[in-house]
Amino acid sequence: MIERARPSALVRVWLLGPFQVEWRTDAATWETIEKSAWEGSYARLLFKRLLCASGRRSTRSELIDDLWPERSLAMAEKYLNNASSKLHHLLREDHLLTTFGPRGSAGYELAGQEVVWTDIDACETLLAEAERLGRTSPQALSLLEKASAYVERGGMLEGESGQWVRTIQAEKEVVMRYCLLWLAEAYEAQHMLWHARRQYRRLLARNPLDEESLCRLLAMLHRQGMINDARALYEEAQRRFDEYGLPLSETTRNLAQQLRNRPLSPDVYLTPLPILEHTGGDSHQDEERQKQPDSLIENKQHDLSSLLIQEMIPLGMKLNRNLLLSAEYVAPLFDNGWSSVDVLQMITGLAKKVQAMPNISQQQFMRSLLGVGVATIVGSLPDFSAEKHISAEDRTKLHQAWSESIIAGWNLFASANMSLVLAVGHSQLHLLQKTYSELYPSVRPLFYSSVYRLIGAAFFYQARYADAMHAHKKAYITAVEAYDYWNMAESLGWQAGVLKACGQHTESIQAMKAALHLLHDHHDSQSLISQSRLLAQCAESAALLGDRKTMEETLDGSRNLLDQFEGNDEFDMAMWQLYKGTCALYIDDFATAEAYLQQAHISLKPHLTHQHASTALLLSQARAGMGERERAIDAVRAAIPYVAAADTPLVYRGLLDHVQHLAVQFPRESVVYQLAEEVQQHPQLQSLKMYADGPRYLEATL
Repeated sequence: MIERARPSALVRVWLLGPFQVEWRTDAATWETIEKSAWEGSYARLLFKRLLCASGRRSTRSELIDDLWPERSLAMAEKYLNNASSKLHHLLREDHLLTTFGPRGSAGYELAGQEVVWTDIDACETLLAEAERLGRTSPQALSLLEKASAYVERGGMLEGESGQWVRTIQAEKEVVMRYCLLWLAEAYEAQHMLWHARRQYRRLLARNPLDEESLCRLLAMLHRQGMINDARALYEEAQRRFDEYGLPLSETTRNLAQQLRNRPLSPDVYLTPLPILEHTGGDSHQDEERQKQPDSLIENKQHDLSSLLIQEMIPLGMKLNRNLLLSAEYVAPLFDNGWSSVDVLQMITGLAKKVQAMPNISQQQFMRSLLGVGVATIVGSLPDFSAEKHISAEDRTKLHQAWSESIIAGWNLFASANMSLVLAVGHSQLHLLQKTYSELYPSVRPLFYSSVYRLIGAAFFYQARYADAMHAHKKAYITAVEAYDYWNMAESLGWQAGVLKACGQHTESIQAMKAALHLLHDHHDSQSLISQSRLLAQCAESAALLGDRKTMEETLDGSRNLLDQFEGNDEFDMAMWQLYKGTCALYIDDFATAEAYLQQAHISLKPHLTHQHASTALLLSQARAGMGERERAIDAVRAAIPYVAAADTPLVYRGLLDHVQHLAVQFPRESVVYQLAEEVQQHPQLQSLKMYADGPRYLEATL
């Protein structure tokens, strides 16, 4: 497969867009043949014609008929002789342009693609390979993107005229059209809707009357729930065709009518994420719970109901006690291993927001709350369809309540264990469905994007990387619908983190660069914070690849941005020091790593549990690398309370692996074995033992 000029190529030619020819030098660099070098003959025109000929071979008579049809035969022969001589000189190698026939009198032939490379032939090769791989597969998408890069340069044989040119242009226009259509289909199949839409727009820009592309884009927008966009697109097409004095075809009108009459399911927005799983307790406890009589479970439910009433009444919520006592809504929580404390924390954290929703039934809201966290398990819960239409004022309060709830969820993420965060995320997702019809379409996708991202973040720390990637892709899709560059960038940033955790560092850097590109022209505080953090993450991946230059450049870029905003829990100087130390550790600069990680450990805000746990473990690794056994052990002991509080597989597995590495590095040292025993027996870590065989960070798979 040839998608670019191979090392064996001596000449490469761009026929799409501005004509350009380059020659490979002895130093293996590329030197452009300047436009002035072609002057004084028809060599450039002859070169283009031969490159477009079947088999790159053409007789003299064919060339004369195509290139100089209005000239006398004697004059045309002279032009051809001069042009071929000039072309021989410019190509430098005799075998690149050869003659055939008796004493070379019949015609000319150019060397093949492996020696004289052209962008249009490379593009066609990529399309053929993409079709073989399945046009919408991830592997095909990569090839189609490369082919599209050639198409973006412009049309075939720009600036040339003549019948032979129009024939070639029409033929290659089909190639370029297939490229963009297939690329749009592949993007949609990979849920990259912004990119898919862009390809259709490119097709319509090339041909404003292209009804096939119009229909495909209309159908895609409808499939993805972008009804307003589909309607606006159709109205735009009607105006455009009116300007040309043409009617839309019956096919297009019928499609628009069908889409208009086809109801849109809320499932477009609510495709379920992976089911929330209980991660506390062990199989023995599960078996014991299953053996308990129903009456005992009911008593637990009664106890939980009493606790809930005690918590909710101070909040001013007039609740139906019988509703809270109903086993129908409490049982699923116990069935999935939740304790009374777990459920109480989850519900009270969200219930404080209900006061801002005056016209939504308190009872129905509480029934939803009792189902949250296990929404996908419960399957069907009552909705608000029976409620009266709420006023504009109440709708505004509802939106404000959702904004506060989402902020509260992310604040919880900074310090709580991930089981609780995951429960809250699923709770919010379920409640979004309950208030779906009351949310303005313009902001609804933003709420979904934030909630999906919170769920994905929790899955990430639970080392459930495939689930995390699934959630972050959905966050990106919903952000695209709202054209919200920040949410799009944040979703891509998290996807980059998942790729890094799975050892796909090059792909991770590509995703981070895409996120940075979205934020490039935005200088508000929120965007600057994201850019600074993304650059630091990019530096970490570069360090893992051993690319010190990129690591240093991106770290410096991240540091320079820090002066332009006030740091917060998302990113500040302490977080930058953590990244700086981590990068130094990855390139075995242990002294630098120790200095920055020590400073980060001191400066990090106390409630950032996961960052404290990671920093202490990395600090121990740096000290171990310096041969400082006692100080390395001290750092591990400092990490243990944070690891216990974080309660996540990612951090716990990191602790176990590092202690094992210490035992290998310092064999027969009793203090190391004593540390290993402490970790195994530590009372706060007992509930985490189930994670001991979980996936390793940087070595996981999707």
